[in-house]
Amino acid sequence: MFVKRLTLSFLLAGVLTFLVISGSEARQIHRVTTGENLCRIAAQYGTAVDKLAVLNNLENPNLIYAGQVLVVPILRPQDAEKDPEPIHSGGPMETVAKAMGSPVVNQPPVARQPPIPQMAATSPTPAERNLTRLLKDHPSDFASRGPSELKQAALTFDDGPDDRHTPMILDILHRERVRATFFLIGNRVAKHPDVVKRLLAEGHVIGNHSWSHPNFLTLSPEGVRSQICRTEQEIFALTGKRTALFRPPYGYLSEENLKTLVAMGYKSIYWSADSLDWQHRDADQVLIHVLTATRRGSIILMHSAGGTDGDLNAAAAALPDLVYTLRVQGYSFVTVDELLGSPAYRDQAGKCVESGEK
Repeated sequence: MFVKRLTLSFLLAGVLTFLVISGSEARQIHRVTTGENLCRIAAQYGTAVDKLAVLNNLENPNLIYAGQVLVVPILRPQDAEKDPEPIHSGGPMETVAKAMGSPVVNQPPVARQPPIPQMAATSPTPAERNLTRLLKDHPSDFASRGPSELKQAALTFDDGPDDRHTPMILDILHRERVRATFFLIGNRVAKHPDVVKRLLAEGHVIGNHSWSHPNFLTLSPEGVRSQICRTEQEIFALTGKRTALFRPPYGYLSEENLKTLVAMGYKSIYWSADSLDWQHRDADQVLIHVLTATRRGSIILMHSAGGTDGDLNAAAAALPDLVYTLRVQGYSFVTVDELLGSPAYRDQAGKCVESGEK
């Protein structure tokens, strides 16, 4: 059930185009309740409607729903005495505010929460610059997102399977009727065959995530083939399917790695929205990372095993809110092969059997 529906999106289109949100702004989560609208929420957090719309990638800021999660700012100490940003008389936002039943004047300052420590901005590393170049130069072999024509997103889960977090995530996906793509580590496949079989039985797609999760920048072509083939053969022996999608461990690939993978019949998959669920114990932080980065065609990176101290409870806790929020914004969830129009599996054995590698 939506909170408030209006037909004023044309008033915001020009404003949203030119707005930039500071990456250093401290953020938190707000869960929409019945009767709220974006103007009132913006006033509560001392910000502007258009800023909230851009921060949350809302294509129609006039539609928000009870239960939806919004990312909102936490103001800095120097802003504590400032009133919320005004809606100027005669401006387009005054029309929006009046239509939504919100006051046009400043609201009294609300109690401020202490800021969350923020990481300093850093320059891209050589490995990151290399990835950017590879994605640009090899769009048919290495992808980080799908087309933007349809409002679709693909959930992906790395580093499984295990017998703790992967079943927990599968339970949630089954309840929410979402199919996802799981990039599996070969040496864990044989340890958890029932989990792998369940993945396929419930309509999920399996991809190759190497045998032991090494940094591929340190591997020779022979080392790459060994990592890929051992995993491919393990999955094939269990499921009868030969994987055609590969996610590089840590996201690291070289030009030489990519050529080897293409020759083996693999398409490499990066991501455009990183949950950082492996390092957070707070589900709200996972939501903040994903919701501020997700757009049409996004490939969302999450994990179904591993994590700091083996703890991925935050990822599982965030997942229902994440699915609900993106759905009410109009997103449908698809698997990576559906998003990219690229096959998930190969019919032929390929280089692994031809070379005799196991």
